[in-house]
Amino acid sequence: MRHYVKLLVVIFVGIFLASSFASMAHGNNLVSINTGFDTRLLAGQQIGVPDQNVKIDISIALKIRNEQQLDSYLAQVEDINSPMFHKFLTKDQFVQMYSPGDYEFNVVYNYFKSQGVDVSAGPYHLAIFLNNVPIWKAEQIFHTKFGLFKSNNPHFKDVYFAPLTPVQLPYNIAQYIKGISGLTNAYKYHINVKLQNNFGSDFINSNGVQLIGGADLQKAYQVVQLYNGSASAASSSTHYFPTGYTIATILWEGTDSSGNQVAPYNPTDIQTYFKNVLPAWEQQIVGTISVTGKGTSGTVAPGSSASNDANGVNVENTLDLEMVGTLAPGASLVCVYGPGGSGGGPSETNFPDPEYAIAAGLSNLIAVSNSWGDGDSTTSATTDNYVKQMEATGTSVFASSGDDGDTTTQSNPANDAQNTFGFVAVGGTTLTLNGNAGYYNGAGTPLTNVIKKQVVWYDTISSPNSNGDYWGTTSGVSSAYPTPSWQNIPAVINNGGSTSGRNVADIAAIANNTLIYVNGAWNSVGGTSVASPVVAGIVASMSAYLNQKFGFIDPLLYKIGANETTYSLKPFFDVTQNPPGYHNPAKVGWDFPTGWGTFYAWNFTQIVKGGSGSSTPSTYTVTFTESGLPSGTSWSVTFNGNAKSSTSTTISYTGIANGSYSFTVGSVSGYTASPSSGTITVNGANVNQAITFTASSSTTTVKVYSYVNSSSISTYSLPEAEAFTVGSSTVNVNFVTLYLSGSGSIKFSIGTSLWKADVLANTTVSVSSSKLWYNTTISTISLTGGKTYYLNVYQASGSVQWGYTSSPSSSSKNYVQDY
Repeated sequence: MRHYVKLLVVIFVGIFLASSFASMAHGNNLVSINTGFDTRLLAGQQIGVPDQNVKIDISIALKIRNEQQLDSYLAQVEDINSPMFHKFLTKDQFVQMYSPGDYEFNVVYNYFKSQGVDVSAGPYHLAIFLNNVPIWKAEQIFHTKFGLFKSNNPHFKDVYFAPLTPVQLPYNIAQYIKGISGLTNAYKYHINVKLQNNFGSDFINSNGVQLIGGADLQKAYQVVQLYNGSASAASSSTHYFPTGYTIATILWEGTDSSGNQVAPYNPTDIQTYFKNVLPAWEQQIVGTISVTGKGTSGTVAPGSSASNDANGVNVENTLDLEMVGTLAPGASLVCVYGPGGSGGGPSETNFPDPEYAIAAGLSNLIAVSNSWGDGDSTTSATTDNYVKQMEATGTSVFASSGDDGDTTTQSNPANDAQNTFGFVAVGGTTLTLNGNAGYYNGAGTPLTNVIKKQVVWYDTISSPNSNGDYWGTTSGVSSAYPTPSWQNIPAVINNGGSTSGRNVADIAAIANNTLIYVNGAWNSVGGTSVASPVVAGIVASMSAYLNQKFGFIDPLLYKIGANETTYSLKPFFDVTQNPPGYHNPAKVGWDFPTGWGTFYAWNFTQIVKGGSGSSTPSTYTVTFTESGLPSGTSWSVTFNGNAKSSTSTTISYTGIANGSYSFTVGSVSGYTASPSSGTITVNGANVNQAITFTASSSTTTVKVYSYVNSSSISTYSLPEAEAFTVGSSTVNVNFVTLYLSGSGSIKFSIGTSLWKADVLANTTVSVSSSKLWYNTTISTISLTGGKTYYLNVYQASGSVQWGYTSSPSSSSKNYVQDY
């Protein structure tokens, strides 16, 4: 049967749109969901099929509403030169503006509920969780098969199961889904910590190194100055502690030698540490530190069974809480954890998605710390959804860079940093202090000239780890994520940073010879697991002093770091000393192993405040102004590595210091830009650069009119889609005609693939029963000659059908049709 699409994109005489066949995609047609399908898993040797009764935990990430608008907001809220800087949303505002709607959420939730599995809802409608699903049932629901594989990847388990093809779901469900995770048990999660040598009563270990506690770190990193509100840290009647804020750590619980689950930590250990390490005057002001464990379903509550842990997970959870609590005294600490599995990792196949859902729901969340990793993989869509929500509401998220000092493979989630959101990668140092650190409460450590030296952490004294490499801070370039725009700057690139991958690390802190209390005794630990909670605590304390949250702090770190020589106060201790044999050398300024170095917290806050402690360099605005494009046409510029787009006539870059910067103008279909690239020099004044677009000779700007034989129209239920191919010349379209019956509203879009609206985004049309033809003016779009596009129409509300003509009028030669 022949159908002719009811969108009749009819153009100026002489332009003909060739047509091509495309199957109509109905609501129940299956659609593949590729996000979350890791093709690396198929590279292993398939050795069979998994036990069909093995149960897995699955995360369904829903599409964020208005996500491009959210990304734009995040870019502004993180830009120190923007009037939106640090003006974060409340959780309610995020829900109103960006959470998936009730209708979309309920459609997906009820669909999976109807499949006969245990379904739970994540907060803010951002995710849905399918719990304890047998593999045979997952194969039915997602229309795929699972294979059993022998690994050839050191970051995967030796034997694992995984789906053989991307999952498939009916279109009317898949259209609301961003990604799916939890369908494999391949990922080999590890903690980034190890117990070190024993030590004597003077806190000197067997290697002659003095151990350092949390109170010493308050002084080393200028945090105690924040508490008293002065550069001298002199006693004050006014104090600034992060009381009222919450800090979360993310991990799992341990297991004993028989594989039985045990508690994640012992609360008595934590409180013993605080009682001995926090100075008495701090304890008097902040009181007992609140420490809470929030486990996902099936976990063991915190308690004494933690000492039975056989895999070091208890040590990890304990040090996370002790470090973050001593750097942010007064904050409420929450250990969010999943069930432990055999071998020391989590048993949930969708870790850490449920944990992030719990953390996102915590009140007054200021920071999240992650002291674990799993190789250079991508973060799940569910966790990314919650990280975006956290950072839009002002929460900062940190991750240990990893403890394999010889590897060039990066670790997730530290590798996940994107243009507008992500994880701050925290590297590790070996820290030596002046004075006498042989006191629990830091009494022997001075307030000034605290740091004697700080070296990149690389431990060649201890035995190599299980990979045959020495323990040390992981650094380098991620292959899973591209270079973020804020990292693509001369201060990074000129020091060896990559322009093709995310560079690790961003910042650093102590990762060696650190004092903790665990299993009823004082112990020494090392690892970037120490560094991440230390930095999380520092940032929480800076937030309390400034009375402002930081959110995704990376863009600010790089803005201040790139200009650090212009400030009268040093924002960072620049780590420039290299241990013998480490593969990524430390350098002046930014470097791979330690990023910008370690915080001088007091100095950093003075620079952010713009007060007497800073001498912010003069900056200017560079503005690009276009002419020649139809009104509303999207165009773009990449200036100094920072890409921006606009539908207005101007694109501006603020906060630009004196210097020379390259730019390129993005291509616009059917037009040539002049100049298309060049160099702009800023020298004490704002700069305006004109960009002229000229229509290509093969491009025709058209008005659109429709012809149809209205006596032979058949209507069809939504959703529907049709393909059409543009003729040899590029055309600009600004008008669409649809034949619609019924009442309610529909949305239509034009994309380069089925159901994908990447040329014309969703446009809504209201439909009444008294009208059949609907003429809709749209922003002008360019359709490239010889290219196939898809018109996608789906139901928004009510009951509407789309009409086709089966025998168009012979005079209507300039329409889009399918054969």
